[in-house]
Amino acid sequence: MSDMAITKASIRMSAAQITYNGTDIGATSGAATFTYTQTWTEFIPDQTTMVECHFLTEERATLVVPMAEYTIDQLAIAIKTGTQVTDSGAVKKKLHVGGGTFDSSTDYKEVIVTPVTGGSGTIDTNNNLKITLYKALSTNAIPIGFQKDGARIIEVTFEAVRDSTQTAGYQLFLLGDSTATA
Repeated sequence: MSDMAITKASIRMSAAQITYNGTDIGATSGAATFTYTQTWTEFIPDQTTMVECHFLTEERATLVVPMAEYTIDQLAIAIKTGTQVTDSGAVKKKLHVGGGTFDSSTDYKEVIVTPVTGGSGTIDTNNNLKITLYKALSTNAIPIGFQKDGARIIEVTFEAVRDSTQTAGYQLFLLGDSTATA
C-alpha cells in the first residue's frame, strides 16, 4: 500500500492585500472571500429521458472583503456614488452621498487580491497566487456598526463585470501571474 502524495508547500494559510484601482484598502478582519459561480442549463431533448448536454448561461465573480480601516478614503471605495471632498490642507474630508451619478464606462475598477506571507504582513512574491478582477464595483449595502467591544468592520462586496478590452474568453477575472505566456 502506498501513501497519498501531499505537497506541503501547496497548502496555504494567509491573509491578503486587497487593492482597488491600485490603492491598498488597508487592514481586513476576517476572511476576504473570492467566489466564482457558474450557472449551467441542462438540455434534455424530447426524444430521450436523459440529459444530452449543458450550456453555460451565467458566470459571476465576487470578492467579499471585511474592511477594518474606517476612513473617508475607505468609505469612498465602498460607496461609489458618493463624492469625496478634501480641504486644501488634506486634513478635513467628507463624502457626500445621495442622488450621485455613476458612469458605467469609468467607475468600474481593477481589484487585485495578493496573499501575504505568514504573520509578517509581507506581500507574497509568488504572483501565481494572485486574483485579479479586471473591472469591479462595490454593490452591496454598507452597514456601519458601532459597538464598544469590537472593531468597526465594513463588509464590502466587489462584483466583477465583463471587461470587453480583454480577449474573448478571458474577460471576467484572472487567477495567477498576468505576465505568464504560452
